[in-house]
Amino acid sequence: MSAKAKWTGVDLWNLINLPLGDLVNIYPDEKKNTLKGKKAYWKQKLLNGEITMPPSPESQPNPERETFTEEVVDGNVVSQIDGWYEVVTKDNEGNAEVHRLYKHSTKTRPLDEDVSEAFPAATPARITPSRRKTQQRDHKRLFVFSDAQIDYRRLPGGELQPIHDERALRVARLICRDVAPDVIINCGDTVDLASISRWPEDSNHFQRTLGPSFQRAHDMYAELRTDNPNARIIEVDSNHNTRIKKHLIKYNQPFIGVKRPGEDDDYPIFTYPYFTNLKQVGVEWVSGYEAAEFVYGQEYDKPPIIFKHGMTSVSGGSTASKESRANPETHVVRGHSHRTETAYRTTRSGHYLASIVVGAMCKITGEVPSYHSAVDDLGVPVRYQENWTQSVLVINDYDGDYQFDHIMIRDGKAYYNGKEYDGNV
Repeated sequence: MSAKAKWTGVDLWNLINLPLGDLVNIYPDEKKNTLKGKKAYWKQKLLNGEITMPPSPESQPNPERETFTEEVVDGNVVSQIDGWYEVVTKDNEGNAEVHRLYKHSTKTRPLDEDVSEAFPAATPARITPSRRKTQQRDHKRLFVFSDAQIDYRRLPGGELQPIHDERALRVARLICRDVAPDVIINCGDTVDLASISRWPEDSNHFQRTLGPSFQRAHDMYAELRTDNPNARIIEVDSNHNTRIKKHLIKYNQPFIGVKRPGEDDDYPIFTYPYFTNLKQVGVEWVSGYEAAEFVYGQEYDKPPIIFKHGMTSVSGGSTASKESRANPETHVVRGHSHRTETAYRTTRSGHYLASIVVGAMCKITGEVPSYHSAVDDLGVPVRYQENWTQSVLVINDYDGDYQFDHIMIRDGKAYYNGKEYDGNV
């Protein structure tokens, strides 16, 4: 390392964690007092929260010292790593000498095991449309939900425990069937995809859970389509869905954009709408998180509603207020923060503008991997009550004037229009 080197990556990890004597040997171009001062400086920045601990040399390769390539050869995925590392020795007089050693490794694994079986497409559901008569009313109705985060933990013994809340999903379905909406909007994070998250896993639970997750998401939409055969159903792209593309970019770039020959597929194979088979259940997919939005009500000479997933989550119940300030000319309905919120403002023209955050459909007692979640030594998630809420939203549209009704779900139950909805039965 030169005297003007920048302290980043593995070198920054070394500076913070290794003893001064080792640093002198590893970085002979740096003076001892300089290393001592830099060590104190970066440690203080770490304690102040201005930086995060960089990955250790064992956990992540240094991009300057190691290259990774991967290609498909004769039905196998061939991975190659080429790189170098340095070791320090001392001569007879005690002078440090740095030696550069080179390494090369090749790994071959079956394509089906690592790729195809990891992302099995959903099995199409049988849909028998409801024969209920269409409700006659003088206004339109919308039903909104978000953040189901469908996924499963494979607990010791093999049991699959959902981190989504089946009770909340049942309540949502019952309410949706009763209100008979013209439009159903899902604000995203339908599947959690914990096994391909960039965050460290809290356990070994998320092994081969992608297939069941995509299947449950598909079945959820099949249920909604069965109950509401004439409704538009829309889902807006979200941060958890982007985990698929990020995983491909990092490990399997050649598969990005691949479609099945001879099939009239709307989307490439390795995408969320393909895995969940949204086309078969008539779901409109709005892709492109962070910019993805579904705009409703543009035909009125009044502010429309922007439906999106959202990117920020502000503590203290002010997420909706922040969205309102960022969108001064429209209504906003979004998810992401798992907390039900509403903020209103009045424009100079006299329009009431609502900023709404819809609650979650996932469990809120520690099963979902989060900042607060933990797994005990028996391999079971620790119960922890998150500061989250479960809810759905019903919107009545009176020609561009909107009534927003939050319906809170607690312990698998909800109440709306004098009726109890129980998802525990």
